[in-house]
Amino acid sequence: MSEELMEKEATVVEENVPTESFVWRYTGKDLLDESIFGIVFLAIAIIACTVTEGAWRYVLLGLLGIPTLIYWCWLSYLFFIRRVCTSYELTPQNFIYRHGFIVQKTRFIELFDIEQVNIKRNLWERIIGVGTVQLRLKDQGTTSAIEDLNIPGMSDFENMQKKINDYRTYYRTRVGRTLVRG
Repeated sequence: MSEELMEKEATVVEENVPTESFVWRYTGKDLLDESIFGIVFLAIAIIACTVTEGAWRYVLLGLLGIPTLIYWCWLSYLFFIRRVCTSYELTPQNFIYRHGFIVQKTRFIELFDIEQVNIKRNLWERIIGVGTVQLRLKDQGTTSAIEDLNIPGMSDFENMQKKINDYRTYYRTRVGRTLVRG
């Protein structure tokens, strides 16, 4: 093989080296599926209380209003936790998952430990335009996959899956290191 061709191949390999980091956070669209259920439930409660007269109105208000209030409190909490307190970061060596408000937990997942990157979408997620990215992780001491990390309701799910898979593939094939753990 000529030296010129070898230099050209080496240049191509160097150009494909992943160097940038990506950070994903939840957006308002990512929580749309939970919000729609809350809006429908609230509309049903309001209509039922409006058309009902007398003492039944207060019974319906208690039966529908209290669960609706609890749901909206839960939805506000979920929105805060996902939007403000959760992030996913992809670096050339790791996938980093941060979550928590009072106690923030950070999990560093080495790209070599990611067996598969899948997308799961049910009918509702397809209608809304979001998806769940599923990372199949392998055990630290064995070669078998034992755990799934689900990243639910992401609107940028296809890009996320592609970037993680590209980095994972590069890390496994180009770096070519063998995993030896004690």
